[in-house]
Amino acid sequence: MECSCAGQDAFLGPSWLENLLASANRDPQLIDRAKGLDIRFLIEAGENRHLVRLADQRLTFLGSPQADDSWNVALRASLASWEKLLSREPPPGYQSLTALRATDPTFCMEGDQLLAAQSLPVLERLTEAARQCDREGKTERNSTSISRTSGSVKRDPGQIVGRYVDLPDPRNRPWRIYYEEAGRGTPLVLLHTAGADSRQFHDLLSDLEIADHWRILAFDLPFHGRSTPAHGWWQTPYRLTADTYAHWCVTFIREVAVRRAVVMGSSMGGAMAVYLAARHRTEVRAAIGLEAPDRSPGRLNRFLNNPQVNQACFIPTYVYGLMSPLSPEEQRRRAWWYYSQGGYGVYEADLHF
Repeated sequence: MECSCAGQDAFLGPSWLENLLASANRDPQLIDRAKGLDIRFLIEAGENRHLVRLADQRLTFLGSPQADDSWNVALRASLASWEKLLSREPPPGYQSLTALRATDPTFCMEGDQLLAAQSLPVLERLTEAARQCDREGKTERNSTSISRTSGSVKRDPGQIVGRYVDLPDPRNRPWRIYYEEAGRGTPLVLLHTAGADSRQFHDLLSDLEIADHWRILAFDLPFHGRSTPAHGWWQTPYRLTADTYAHWCVTFIREVAVRRAVVMGSSMGGAMAVYLAARHRTEVRAAIGLEAPDRSPGRLNRFLNNPQVNQACFIPTYVYGLMSPLSPEEQRRRAWWYYSQGGYGVYEADLHF
């Protein structure tokens, strides 16, 4: 998306904002995510206060609010916070509105919280568009994401083999678990993040050098990806616990890896990797925790599993907002897509672990 901001006004002034909205109205992603929404936003940056309406998949600048004007959602922050959020290289905690809401006490999103959740994909996309406009309103044509090449890394996705195996749950009911593997050597078991699946590890599974030394294994937890729930699964709501999660990991290592394994996981999987190393030493020889949290405060909210909010768009946008905009765009977009395919209520149920 290109922003045609003309620089007639100060940063976040009326002309800057009008030109940003004109550019945003030409963006296919924003237009698609605005379907069915009719919302008035109040945007406050220091002494600047502006009204914007989203209706008929179009953003319209309404000017400064009058005493009798109304709005549905207000976004308020100091000018300094807006500058950090909309800079080309935002500091950690300012990479998105989602992050800003959790880290900056000067920022608040007031008003109808249901409408705020429904419009989050549009607002986050608008934030990305605004980063392409500098303080003078000049268009920044280059993407802010860093382009990285594979360098000397050689990959062959054809070496990845997918299989199904029936494994027993704690009540000895069989569940059909999908996993992929590549390579030979010491087992390396990979644990995916909350609400996603083992496709996250395809680059690692296809790495030729790693496969020469490791038997790389990645499985989809029950209710995730390509694993199939057991008969009657719908009779009990899904909710992940430490004991259940550990059971699936230990059972997979015993039945599929067969030997003591190194376990590597990210986020939720990273936390479980550390948990397994501490409590299941007979199956786990070492653990690698990537972004492994002891706790993850602020992640649960009532819109992760709400029938009035589109989970296939809200949850991936929520997770996308945790990533640095400087990281490779292709990888961020791929992660967004994986999260958009999660089962109903699964992401929220995973976070309880």
